[in-house]
Amino acid sequence: MANRIMYSVIPSLATPGEVAGTGGVVDYKALKQAAAGRHRVLEFGIRAVQGELRHYNRIRGANEKFASKISSFGRESALEYALTTFEDEGGWSRSYGGRAWAQIAKSLLQLARLDQSLFDFKMDKGSPEKEIALLKDVVVQLNVFDGLAHNTDSILRNLVELETMDNMQGKDENAWDEGVKNYEKMKDVMDAKELEDPMEVYKRIEPTLQDSGDINRYKDWTNKLRSKPEYHKDNEMTATNLFLIRMRKVFLSTRGYINNRIDKARSHLSMFKNDIINDPENLDPPSLNDFRTNLPYASSINPFSEMNWYIQKFIESYTGIAGLDKAIGVGERISGKGDQLISEYNKVADLFRETADDIYLARNNMDPEEAAKTLTSLMEQCITKMSAIVFYLDTI
Repeated sequence: MANRIMYSVIPSLATPGEVAGTGGVVDYKALKQAAAGRHRVLEFGIRAVQGELRHYNRIRGANEKFASKISSFGRESALEYALTTFEDEGGWSRSYGGRAWAQIAKSLLQLARLDQSLFDFKMDKGSPEKEIALLKDVVVQLNVFDGLAHNTDSILRNLVELETMDNMQGKDENAWDEGVKNYEKMKDVMDAKELEDPMEVYKRIEPTLQDSGDINRYKDWTNKLRSKPEYHKDNEMTATNLFLIRMRKVFLSTRGYINNRIDKARSHLSMFKNDIINDPENLDPPSLNDFRTNLPYASSINPFSEMNWYIQKFIESYTGIAGLDKAIGVGERISGKGDQLISEYNKVADLFRETADDIYLARNNMDPEEAAKTLTSLMEQCITKMSAIVFYLDTI
């Protein structure tokens, strides 16, 4: 990944003369190195997809069917099957599969097709222009995959865990600790991609390039970077920007999760209203349990606790940097209001759960109409409180 980011930095260092006649490819070797990342992404991405297919509810053994398609028909056929399966949103429960994994499968499918095209190119010995075009497309698709993995934390974590388990099988005693470090490092590198200043981007990925030894591939370019005065200065806004980038990712992920729960809650509420019309005496229809099961606990929809953790992390890492105190102050105010909204939701959700239990236990002595009204009102309040959290995230 650091190689792909380095490739995006290089054009900012090139002179017009270095760009002329290259078709926009300033460094062919850097382009090839960046595109070479496809092999690792395909390997671990396909394994992650196969693992996720275990949670498909429509049929048993979807992951085995995926593996069989790889053996019989190749990666592209298997990924087409995975894409169709993930798009069946009714076949997935809670945080498994669904739209996010469909996007991952689609990205991997595009990458597999490009990889095959590059293989065919080598066999046919096509023109250099065609190879460059394919390599550029690969880098674009890898960046798409990175973005999807970054925005869906469970996917990024899944990929790192697969690599960690491979290392543990290799008897690496420190593999798990290294896996945790790699997970945080990957998130930091992905955050760095979104910085606007190429120099600051490079400074954030430089340690990763040094650790891997890949920095030696870019000696001419890194010498240029290090010769610039700004390389030796701390940009006061970098820490603040990285903090805000990370928070935006946390909020986006939480927002998508809550919206998904709101959509399901509305559907279950609608079914509950129909159920009590059709059978007023039944105060425990399946739709009520579906609503309750779907209703998230406060800890799972609270991005502000994670935000507070990052605030402490940034305080420890960037103490004294101008501008950071302001960002942290804003973050703490955001967190305070957010925690209040989470607390309000939690009170209503707990009240709904307690009331549903009480009504069920006393169902023989309850007025069904009044009980249904009470439950309906609390269900609507739960949805309203979740919607208030989403609205607040949209305004930040």
